[in-house]
Amino acid sequence: MVRRGRYRRVALAAVIAAVSLVVGSGPATAHETCGQPTHVWLATSPDVGTLVTGGPPLTVTTGITMIFTGVVHAGTPARWGLYDPVTQRRFFYTGQPARSNCVIHAEAEMVPASTIGVGRYEVWASVVRWEDNPQHADFSIFVGMLVVNQG
Repeated sequence: MVRRGRYRRVALAAVIAAVSLVVGSGPATAHETCGQPTHVWLATSPDVGTLVTGGPPLTVTTGITMIFTGVVHAGTPARWGLYDPVTQRRFFYTGQPARSNCVIHAEAEMVPASTIGVGRYEVWASVVRWEDNPQHADFSIFVGMLVVNQG
């Protein structure tokens, strides 16, 4: 009888330790395993180019589909703003939250360039960097220039 009670206590302690490890390590695991720095980009379908931070301007036609994607803190979205400094025309888009691997999957992030409209845009993204896990502070990134021409 004594052995059985001791066995139950040891088993219970093992279960509690395992649950604590799983529950306590959830966010930290996502934080530690993103595997690449926080970054965002605009891809195109069909593939006519990609707009990435520090890269050249991207020119597309209204017949192209824009894909708003990136790597950000797990469970948070990227909020995009496209600004036309001449006509003050703007386009805003909030994507789906990144999955546990910190990736904003492209399948749900497709927007026809015709929705954005013809113009020259400064592309900005507001994200939560996974590197700053505890703060959950928005971080603004200038992605580059997007030119949408009539298609």
